[in-house]
Amino acid sequence: MDKDIEALTSNGTWKCLPLPAGKKAIASKWVYKHSSAGVVIVAVYVDDIMLTGSDLESIAVLKFHFHAQFSIKDLGSLHYFFGFEIAQLDEDISMHQCEFTINT
Repeated sequence: MDKDIEALTSNGTWKCLPLPAGKKAIASKWVYKHSSAGVVIVAVYVDDIMLTGSDLESIAVLKFHFHAQFSIKDLGSLHYFFGFEIAQLDEDISMHQCEFTINT
């Protein structure tokens, strides 16, 4: 957990505070943005952010804005995320959890 907190605070944009009374921390949050050009999906988990969708221009704009505010690393096409294996073809995206299912 300390490594995760250090990664979040190293940019100087996060500050750890005690939770308000009666509130619980969330594990992850999904955000969807729909536009006439397509869809952009932003998945955030601790210090990992995944951008995907059909609107490549909006994804590029988001990456530019993130890079202006944070130290980021573009890992290219997604192959594995949240226990899902992802295969991207020209027209299709396939997701499965075969490896996860076999190993649990």
